[in-house]
Amino acid sequence: MKKGILLLGLAALAVLAFFCIRSHAPWVENDIRSRAETALKSENLAFASLHADGRDLRLEGAAPDPGALEKALRVAGGIWGVRRVESRLEIAKAPPAPSAPPSPPAALVPDRWLFAMLRDPAGIKLEGMLPDEKTRDLFLQWAERHLSGAPLDHRIELNSGAPEVWRKTLDSLLRFMDDFARVTAELTAGGLSISGHMQSEKTRAQFTQDLEGRLPADLVRTVTISIPELTQAALTCQQELDALLATTRILFDVDSVVIQPDSARLLQDLAAAAGSCPKVRIKIAGHTDSSGSEESNLKLSQGRAQAVAGRLAELGVASDRVTTAGYGETRPVADNATAEGRALNRRIEFIITEEKP
Repeated sequence: MKKGILLLGLAALAVLAFFCIRSHAPWVENDIRSRAETALKSENLAFASLHADGRDLRLEGAAPDPGALEKALRVAGGIWGVRRVESRLEIAKAPPAPSAPPSPPAALVPDRWLFAMLRDPAGIKLEGMLPDEKTRDLFLQWAERHLSGAPLDHRIELNSGAPEVWRKTLDSLLRFMDDFARVTAELTAGGLSISGHMQSEKTRAQFTQDLEGRLPADLVRTVTISIPELTQAALTCQQELDALLATTRILFDVDSVVIQPDSARLLQDLAAAAGSCPKVRIKIAGHTDSSGSEESNLKLSQGRAQAVAGRLAELGVASDRVTTAGYGETRPVADNATAEGRALNRRIEFIITEEKP
Protein backbone atom coordinates (compact mmCIF):
# COMPACT_ATOMS: atom_id res chain seq x y z
CA MET A 1 0.00 0.00 0.00
CA LYS A 2 2.79 2.42 0.93
CA LYS A 3 4.60 1.57 -2.28
CA GLY A 4 1.54 2.48 -4.37
CA ILE A 5 1.14 5.76 -2.55
CA LEU A 6 4.85 6.60 -3.26
CA LEU A 7 4.51 5.83 -6.95
CA LEU A 8 1.38 7.94 -7.15
CA GLY A 9 3.22 10.87 -5.49
CA LEU A 10 6.16 10.62 -7.91
CA ALA A 11 3.82 10.63 -10.88
CA ALA A 12 2.05 13.73 -9.59
CA LEU A 13 5.41 15.46 -9.07
CA ALA A 14 6.47 14.66 -12.65
CA VAL A 15 3.25 16.06 -14.01
CA LEU A 16 3.72 19.22 -11.93
CA ALA A 17 7.34 19.64 -13.18
CA PHE A 18 6.21 19.19 -16.80
CA PHE A 19 3.62 21.90 -16.52
CA CYS A 20 6.06 24.22 -14.73
CA ILE A 21 8.65 23.83 -17.51
CA ARG A 22 5.96 24.36 -20.17
CA SER A 23 4.72 27.49 -18.49
CA HIS A 24 8.24 29.00 -18.19
CA ALA A 25 9.51 28.07 -21.67
CA PRO A 26 8.24 31.25 -23.40
CA TRP A 27 9.88 33.37 -20.71
CA VAL A 28 13.22 31.60 -21.15
CA GLU A 29 13.03 31.96 -24.97
CA ASN A 30 12.18 35.66 -24.80
CA ASP A 31 14.96 36.32 -22.28
CA ILE A 32 17.59 34.59 -24.40
CA ARG A 33 16.44 36.39 -27.56
CA SER A 34 16.46 39.80 -25.85
CA ARG A 35 19.95 39.36 -24.41
CA ALA A 36 21.29 38.03 -27.71
CA GLU A 37 19.86 40.94 -29.72
CA THR A 38 21.32 43.43 -27.23
CA ALA A 39 24.74 41.77 -27.43
CA LEU A 40 24.74 41.76 -31.24
CA LYS A 41 23.79 45.42 -31.46
CA SER A 42 26.43 46.45 -28.93
CA GLU A 43 29.07 44.81 -31.15
CA ASN A 44 27.76 46.55 -34.31
CA LEU A 45 26.48 43.25 -35.68
CA ALA A 46 22.94 44.41 -36.43
CA PHE A 47 23.13 42.82 -39.88
CA ALA A 48 22.36 39.47 -38.18
CA SER A 49 18.62 38.96 -37.65
CA LEU A 50 17.91 36.57 -34.77
CA HIS A 51 15.24 33.87 -34.35
CA ALA A 52 14.84 31.93 -31.07
CA ASP A 53 13.30 28.50 -30.50
CA GLY A 54 13.55 27.83 -26.82
CA ARG A 55 17.27 27.88 -26.03
CA ASP A 56 18.25 27.48 -29.68
CA LEU A 57 19.12 30.48 -31.85
CA ARG A 58 19.19 30.91 -35.62
CA LEU A 59 21.08 33.79 -37.28
CA GLU A 60 20.22 35.04 -40.75
CA GLY A 61 21.44 37.94 -42.89
CA ALA A 62 24.37 39.13 -44.99
CA ALA A 63 27.65 39.83 -43.18
CA PRO A 64 29.93 42.48 -44.75
CA ASP A 65 32.93 40.14 -44.49
CA PRO A 66 33.95 36.70 -43.10
CA GLY A 67 35.33 38.23 -39.90
CA ALA A 68 32.00 39.87 -39.07
CA LEU A 69 30.17 36.58 -39.73
CA GLU A 70 32.43 34.61 -37.33
CA LYS A 71 32.09 37.33 -34.69
CA ALA A 72 28.26 37.24 -34.85
CA LEU A 73 28.23 33.47 -34.27
CA ARG A 74 30.73 33.81 -31.43
CA VAL A 75 28.74 36.55 -29.67
CA ALA A 76 25.42 34.70 -30.03
CA GLY A 77 26.93 31.42 -28.84
CA GLY A 78 28.40 33.09 -25.77
CA ILE A 79 25.02 34.19 -24.41
CA TRP A 80 24.28 32.42 -21.10
CA GLY A 81 21.54 29.83 -21.51
CA VAL A 82 21.97 29.34 -25.28
CA ARG A 83 22.21 25.67 -26.20
CA ARG A 84 22.89 25.82 -29.94
CA VAL A 85 23.37 28.43 -32.68
CA GLU A 86 22.36 27.67 -36.25
CA SER A 87 23.99 29.86 -38.91
CA ARG A 88 22.20 30.92 -42.06
CA LEU A 89 24.47 33.88 -42.54
CA GLU A 90 26.19 34.65 -45.84
CA ILE A 91 28.79 37.10 -47.06
CA ALA A 92 27.32 40.16 -48.76
CA LYS A 93 28.23 40.52 -52.41
CA ALA A 94 30.13 43.71 -53.28
CA PRO A 95 28.02 46.10 -55.40
CA PRO A 96 29.12 46.20 -59.01
CA ALA A 97 31.46 49.07 -59.80
CA PRO A 98 29.66 51.88 -61.63
CA SER A 99 30.35 51.68 -65.29
CA ALA A 100 32.29 54.61 -66.66
CA PRO A 101 30.35 56.78 -69.10
CA PRO A 102 31.28 56.07 -72.66
CA SER A 103 34.11 58.26 -73.85
CA PRO A 104 33.21 60.66 -76.63
CA PRO A 105 34.84 59.79 -79.89
CA ALA A 106 38.22 61.45 -80.23
CA ALA A 107 38.21 64.38 -82.60
CA LEU A 108 40.11 63.68 -85.74
CA VAL A 109 43.16 65.90 -86.01
CA PRO A 110 43.20 67.34 -89.52
CA ASP A 111 46.33 67.37 -91.64
CA ARG A 112 45.50 70.89 -92.82
CA TRP A 113 44.56 73.87 -90.69
CA LEU A 114 42.97 76.80 -92.44
CA PHE A 115 41.72 80.24 -91.42
CA ALA A 116 40.49 83.00 -93.72
CA MET A 117 38.98 86.45 -93.30
CA LEU A 118 37.62 88.78 -95.95
CA ARG A 119 35.97 92.13 -95.31
CA ASP A 120 34.55 94.61 -97.76
CA PRO A 121 31.51 96.91 -97.89
CA ALA A 122 29.30 93.82 -98.29
CA GLY A 123 30.28 92.49 -94.87
CA ILE A 124 32.82 90.19 -93.18
CA LYS A 125 33.44 86.52 -93.87
CA LEU A 126 35.24 84.22 -91.45
CA GLU A 127 35.97 80.56 -92.00
CA GLY A 128 38.36 77.90 -90.83
CA MET A 129 39.27 75.76 -87.84
CA LEU A 130 39.90 77.20 -84.38
CA PRO A 131 41.09 75.37 -81.26
CA ASP A 132 38.40 76.38 -78.75
CA GLU A 133 35.33 78.47 -78.02
CA LYS A 134 37.34 81.29 -76.44
CA THR A 135 39.34 81.87 -79.63
CA ARG A 136 36.20 81.67 -81.75
CA ASP A 137 34.43 84.22 -79.54
CA LEU A 138 37.36 86.63 -79.77
CA PHE A 139 37.28 86.55 -83.57
CA LEU A 140 33.50 86.95 -83.63
CA GLN A 141 33.69 89.88 -81.21
CA TRP A 142 36.28 91.54 -83.42
CA ALA A 143 34.03 91.07 -86.47
CA GLU A 144 30.97 92.47 -84.72
CA ARG A 145 32.90 95.63 -83.77
CA HIS A 146 33.72 96.26 -87.45
CA LEU A 147 30.49 95.31 -89.19
CA SER A 148 28.86 98.75 -89.17
CA GLY A 149 25.52 97.16 -89.96
CA ALA A 150 26.88 94.84 -92.67
CA PRO A 151 26.25 91.08 -92.36
CA LEU A 152 28.65 88.56 -90.81
CA ASP A 153 29.13 85.22 -92.54
CA HIS A 154 31.15 82.77 -90.46
CA ARG A 155 31.82 79.10 -90.99
CA ILE A 156 34.04 78.23 -88.06
CA GLU A 157 34.75 74.72 -86.79
CA LEU A 158 36.33 73.84 -83.43
CA ASN A 159 39.02 71.21 -82.92
CA SER A 160 40.93 70.96 -79.64
CA GLY A 161 43.72 69.01 -81.32
CA ALA A 162 45.23 72.16 -82.80
CA PRO A 163 49.05 72.19 -82.63
CA GLU A 164 50.69 74.91 -80.55
CA VAL A 165 52.13 76.66 -83.61
CA TRP A 166 48.59 77.07 -84.98
CA ARG A 167 47.38 78.58 -81.71
CA LYS A 168 50.26 81.08 -81.76
CA THR A 169 49.58 81.95 -85.39
CA LEU A 170 45.93 82.70 -84.60
CA ASP A 171 46.94 84.79 -81.60
CA SER A 172 49.19 86.94 -83.78
CA LEU A 173 46.50 87.26 -86.45
CA LEU A 174 43.93 88.32 -83.87
CA ARG A 175 46.19 91.12 -82.60
CA PHE A 176 46.41 92.60 -86.13
CA MET A 177 42.96 91.86 -87.53
CA ASP A 178 42.13 95.58 -87.54
CA ASP A 179 44.80 96.13 -90.19
CA PHE A 180 43.88 93.30 -92.56
CA ALA A 181 41.45 93.76 -95.42
CA ARG A 182 41.81 90.06 -96.11
CA VAL A 183 44.04 87.27 -94.83
CA THR A 184 44.41 83.52 -95.29
CA ALA A 185 46.55 81.28 -93.08
CA GLU A 186 47.25 77.61 -93.80
CA LEU A 187 49.28 75.12 -91.76
CA THR A 188 50.24 71.73 -93.20
CA ALA A 189 53.05 69.25 -92.78
CA GLY A 190 54.99 71.37 -95.25
CA GLY A 191 54.88 74.50 -93.08
CA LEU A 192 52.91 77.70 -92.52
CA SER A 193 51.68 79.97 -95.28
CA ILE A 194 50.06 83.38 -94.72
CA SER A 195 48.84 85.72 -97.42
CA GLY A 196 46.80 88.88 -97.17
CA HIS A 197 46.44 92.59 -97.70
CA MET A 198 47.16 95.43 -95.27
CA GLN A 199 46.89 99.20 -95.62
CA SER A 200 50.41 100.25 -94.61
CA GLU A 201 54.02 99.15 -94.50
CA LYS A 202 54.22 100.08 -90.82
CA THR A 203 51.55 97.60 -89.72
CA ARG A 204 52.88 94.93 -92.09
CA ALA A 205 56.30 95.19 -90.47
CA GLN A 206 54.80 95.07 -86.97
CA PHE A 207 52.74 91.99 -87.79
CA THR A 208 55.70 90.19 -89.33
CA GLN A 209 57.82 90.96 -86.27
CA ASP A 210 55.10 89.76 -83.89
CA LEU A 211 54.57 86.54 -85.85
CA GLU A 212 58.28 85.76 -86.08
CA GLY A 213 58.58 86.15 -82.31
CA ARG A 214 56.03 83.38 -81.80
CA LEU A 215 57.05 80.78 -84.37
CA PRO A 216 59.73 78.12 -83.84
CA ALA A 217 62.92 78.78 -85.78
CA ASP A 218 62.75 75.47 -87.68
CA LEU A 219 59.21 76.03 -89.01
CA VAL A 220 59.06 76.58 -92.74
CA ARG A 221 56.97 79.68 -93.32
CA THR A 222 55.89 81.86 -96.23
CA VAL A 223 54.37 85.26 -95.47
CA THR A 224 53.11 87.29 -98.41
CA ILE A 225 51.23 90.44 -97.47
CA SER A 226 50.55 93.11 -100.04
CA ILE A 227 50.06 96.81 -99.33
CA PRO A 228 48.76 99.58 -101.59
CA GLU A 229 51.35 101.62 -103.41
CA LEU A 230 51.42 105.07 -101.83
CA THR A 231 52.03 108.29 -103.69
CA GLN A 232 55.22 110.18 -103.00
CA ALA A 233 53.22 112.75 -101.04
CA ALA A 234 51.84 110.06 -98.72
CA LEU A 235 55.27 108.48 -98.25
CA THR A 236 56.77 111.86 -97.41
CA CYS A 237 53.99 112.57 -94.95
CA GLN A 238 54.56 109.24 -93.17
CA GLN A 239 58.30 109.87 -93.00
CA GLU A 240 57.84 113.35 -91.51
CA LEU A 241 55.41 112.13 -88.86
CA ASP A 242 57.68 109.19 -87.96
CA ALA A 243 60.70 111.50 -87.71
CA LEU A 244 58.88 113.80 -85.28
CA LEU A 245 57.79 110.92 -83.05
CA ALA A 246 61.22 109.27 -83.20
CA THR A 247 62.89 112.15 -81.36
CA THR A 248 60.27 112.68 -78.66
CA ARG A 249 56.97 111.29 -77.47
CA ILE A 250 53.55 112.70 -76.72
CA LEU A 251 53.44 112.74 -72.92
CA PHE A 252 50.39 112.07 -70.74
CA ASP A 253 49.72 112.29 -67.05
CA VAL A 254 50.17 108.93 -65.31
CA ASP A 255 47.25 106.56 -66.04
CA SER A 256 45.43 109.47 -67.68
CA VAL A 257 44.36 110.73 -71.10
CA VAL A 258 45.41 114.27 -70.20
CA ILE A 259 48.22 115.45 -72.50
CA GLN A 260 51.03 117.20 -70.65
CA PRO A 261 51.78 120.85 -71.59
CA ASP A 262 55.34 119.89 -72.57
CA SER A 263 53.90 118.11 -75.65
CA ALA A 264 52.23 121.25 -77.05
CA ARG A 265 55.08 122.06 -79.45
CA LEU A 266 55.25 118.47 -80.72
CA LEU A 267 51.52 118.44 -81.43
CA GLN A 268 51.83 121.70 -83.37
CA ASP A 269 54.59 120.17 -85.50
CA LEU A 270 52.53 117.01 -86.07
CA ALA A 271 49.54 119.11 -87.14
CA ALA A 272 51.72 121.06 -89.56
CA ALA A 273 53.09 117.83 -91.09
CA ALA A 274 49.57 116.45 -91.45
CA GLY A 275 48.45 119.71 -93.05
CA SER A 276 51.15 119.43 -95.72
CA CYS A 277 49.52 116.28 -97.12
CA PRO A 278 45.76 116.95 -97.13
CA LYS A 279 44.98 114.05 -99.48
CA VAL A 280 45.89 111.29 -97.05
CA ARG A 281 44.05 109.68 -94.18
CA ILE A 282 45.62 109.44 -90.75
CA LYS A 283 45.08 106.65 -88.24
CA ILE A 284 46.17 107.50 -84.70
CA ALA A 285 47.01 104.35 -82.73
CA GLY A 286 47.48 104.29 -78.96
CA HIS A 287 49.61 101.71 -77.13
CA THR A 288 50.50 101.03 -73.49
CA ASP A 289 52.96 98.86 -71.59
CA SER A 290 51.83 95.74 -69.73
CA SER A 291 51.37 97.40 -66.33
CA GLY A 292 47.78 97.07 -65.13
CA SER A 293 44.99 94.94 -66.52
CA GLU A 294 44.46 94.28 -70.22
CA GLU A 295 41.01 95.88 -70.03
CA SER A 296 42.23 99.10 -68.39
CA ASN A 297 45.20 99.32 -70.78
CA LEU A 298 42.93 98.95 -73.79
CA LYS A 299 40.63 101.68 -72.52
CA LEU A 300 43.57 103.95 -71.71
CA SER A 301 45.14 103.53 -75.16
CA GLN A 302 41.84 104.29 -76.88
CA GLY A 303 41.32 107.39 -74.76
CA ARG A 304 44.82 108.70 -75.46
CA ALA A 305 44.46 108.22 -79.22
CA GLN A 306 41.18 110.14 -79.12
CA ALA A 307 42.76 112.90 -77.03
CA VAL A 308 45.50 113.38 -79.65
CA ALA A 309 42.92 113.41 -82.45
CA GLY A 310 40.97 116.06 -80.57
CA ARG A 311 44.05 118.24 -80.14
CA LEU A 312 44.92 117.94 -83.85
CA ALA A 313 41.38 118.99 -84.74
CA GLU A 314 41.86 122.09 -82.58
CA LEU A 315 45.07 122.77 -84.55
CA GLY A 316 43.28 122.64 -87.89
CA VAL A 317 43.50 118.99 -89.03
CA ALA A 318 40.15 118.01 -90.53
CA SER A 319 38.53 115.42 -88.28
CA ASP A 320 37.06 113.47 -91.23
CA ARG A 321 40.64 112.58 -92.25
CA VAL A 322 41.45 111.06 -88.84
CA THR A 323 40.50 107.75 -87.26
CA THR A 324 41.64 106.38 -83.89
CA ALA A 325 42.35 102.95 -82.45
CA GLY A 326 43.65 101.67 -79.12
CA TYR A 327 45.57 98.40 -78.84
CA GLY A 328 46.48 98.43 -75.16
CA GLU A 329 49.44 96.18 -74.41
CA THR A 330 48.93 93.81 -77.37
CA ARG A 331 51.57 95.29 -79.72
CA PRO A 332 54.79 95.85 -77.76
CA VAL A 333 57.92 97.02 -79.58
CA ALA A 334 60.24 96.42 -76.62
CA ASP A 335 60.61 94.23 -73.53
CA ASN A 336 58.09 95.09 -70.81
CA ALA A 337 60.45 93.63 -68.21
CA THR A 338 62.58 96.79 -68.21
CA ALA A 339 61.71 100.43 -67.51
CA GLU A 340 63.22 101.44 -70.82
CA GLY A 341 61.16 98.88 -72.69
CA ARG A 342 57.94 99.91 -70.99
CA ALA A 343 58.63 103.55 -71.88
CA LEU A 344 59.00 102.61 -75.56
CA ASN A 345 55.77 100.61 -75.49
CA ARG A 346 53.80 103.59 -74.16
CA ARG A 347 53.43 105.41 -77.44
CA ILE A 348 51.21 107.09 -80.03
CA GLU A 349 51.68 106.11 -83.68
CA PHE A 350 50.53 107.80 -86.89
CA ILE A 351 49.70 105.52 -89.81
CA ILE A 352 49.15 107.07 -93.24
CA THR A 353 46.90 105.62 -95.93
CA GLU A 354 45.67 107.08 -99.18
CA GLU A 355 42.30 108.71 -99.07
CA LYS A 356 39.66 106.55 -100.74
CA PRO A 357 38.07 108.06 -103.86
